[in-house]
Amino acid sequence: MLSLFGLSFPNFALGPILILLFSIKLGLLPVSGSGSFAHLVLPAITMGGALAAILTRMVRTSMLEELSQDYIRTARAKDYLNELLYIVMHCAMRWFLC
Repeated sequence: MLSLFGLSFPNFALGPILILLFSIKLGLLPVSGSGSFAHLVLPAITMGGALAAILTRMVRTSMLEELSQDYIRTARAKDYLNELLYIVMHCAMRWFLC
């Protein structure tokens, strides 16, 4: 659900909302300027939000496809490992190799 929000929400609307939240309401980050790492945080989050949403959807689709493969079903049938180890050892390693 969060990735759908990231895809549908435009960057030009997300930027001012993040400024209002993190700079004005919470006072954690500067509103504008340059010179330090803190000045880069809000623009990076704003520009990277849509790309992160696309990547999240791609990873989820790929992992669901891997979890339905025959070798995963065989490993589950043998019941050697718990569910998290199936995902990490078999699916994630294969996904990172591709």
